[in-house]
Amino acid sequence: MRAIFSITKTGAVVCVAGALLAASMPPAAKAAGVRAAYVENVVPSRPYRSTMKVPQFAGVGFGPGASTGVLGISSISFTNSGGGSARITLRQIKALGTDCRYDSFAPQTAIATFYVPSFTTLHMPYPSPLVLESWDGLICLVVDASAPLTDMTLNGFLN
Repeated sequence: MRAIFSITKTGAVVCVAGALLAASMPPAAKAAGVRAAYVENVVPSRPYRSTMKVPQFAGVGFGPGASTGVLGISSISFTNSGGGSARITLRQIKALGTDCRYDSFAPQTAIATFYVPSFTTLHMPYPSPLVLESWDGLICLVVDASAPLTDMTLNGFLN
């Protein structure tokens, strides 16, 4: 019976050399290569911070704007200094222009809704970042609240 596949001497030598090289690498070196690839491709690396007053019943657009990468949100804080509880909605929007100005007709994707009691600060850490990819070359968010006097701080990383 004839062999269906044949391996040349050069191909066999290359396969054996590659296997020996991988086997001889210490585990820490293998892990470092995987970790470097993960950090560069998945976890964004430039710090990003946005602080703003959240308007009552009127969304306001914000975000890093033009980006072909991702925004990794590591924490969000809300301070409700008003007398009533606040429901706060955070959405990613598709901007209709070249910046993050909000238009109520823009397509939206709900990310999260938070409830903040009166005279309280709510801090939401994300040990594994909440990752948002760009939408047509922009990363834009919109936030609105059901009560006045609410402040928001968003921390993260941008790639």
